[in-house]
Amino acid sequence: MSQEYKISVIVCIYKVEQYLRQCLDSIVNQTYTNLEIILVDDGSPDNCPKICDQYAEQDSRIRVIHKSNGGLSDAKNTGLAAATGDLIIYVDGDDYISLDMYTIMVSNLEQTKSDMVICDFYRMTPDGNIPEHNQIDKAGIFDQSEAMRLILMEKISNYSWNKLCKAILYEKVKFPIGQNFEDIHQIMNLFANCESVSCIDDCLYYYRTNFQGITHSGYPRGSFDLYLAYQKKLEYAKTEYPELIDLLVGKVFRNGLGSYNKFNNLLLELKQDEVDELFQYLWQHRKLALRSPHVPLKRKIALWFFSLNPKIYRGYYRFSRIIYQIRMGIKDK
Repeated sequence: MSQEYKISVIVCIYKVEQYLRQCLDSIVNQTYTNLEIILVDDGSPDNCPKICDQYAEQDSRIRVIHKSNGGLSDAKNTGLAAATGDLIIYVDGDDYISLDMYTIMVSNLEQTKSDMVICDFYRMTPDGNIPEHNQIDKAGIFDQSEAMRLILMEKISNYSWNKLCKAILYEKVKFPIGQNFEDIHQIMNLFANCESVSCIDDCLYYYRTNFQGITHSGYPRGSFDLYLAYQKKLEYAKTEYPELIDLLVGKVFRNGLGSYNKFNNLLLELKQDEVDELFQYLWQHRKLALRSPHVPLKRKIALWFFSLNPKIYRGYYRFSRIIYQIRMGIKDK
């Protein structure tokens, strides 16, 4: 296999000091060596900036970008703007990769002539234990239509870090600033630019569930951001994949009602126009959700109250929470 492709490896870094060296060692020691390694220090307050600079002094392939904290999407966009490679891939600063990851993925890309190669991954605990092999649901080569169907059904993961993409796919892609689940928002745009996607079942990426890192840095709107991502998927499915509407409307309402509940309990920081748009969208799609086999009975009961009157629904929700808290108290005893 040749090494004619230059891979831009973009590493987003924030408060991952204890994991960063393992991450960077796994990248600089890749068997595929034609790499441009872009380290985006997102204003990390620990020793991460110093570690980045040390590695840059030792390896000429490394470039470090120090910036003020702007969140994961901003860090990804910054790295993407600096990339000059033929292929693009991301790595989170608290994760690490198999030493032959890029050799295997580039070889597959050359053999299949695909625009994107997706590998499987291990899901780790913060201390490095690997309790779960995240078995890929679909291995093979898929055209754009089938690949999009699989991503909508979540048979293919939404993450950007296990996807080696031709750089041209990212030409018009920007991650949404100030939103969690940024990959879900943009993954469909990447797939829309592909003619074919190759999925392999090799586990080459080690993903760490770290709640101190950049993904979780001071942004409390998780359920609302996830609702927005699934709303985008639902709107796309309405015209292109109507058979998936029932599945996606279930995900929209799971996160939409959750956001509405948190707002009414003052647990979610939303602007009034966001609350109004959330309410209108849920109201307009309530009948679809009530008919969907993917919406559980408990949520349909809540949705029925919501359909009667939002004030009645809020009363029902408060009552449900009281009952839940009482039951949890009894259980704790």
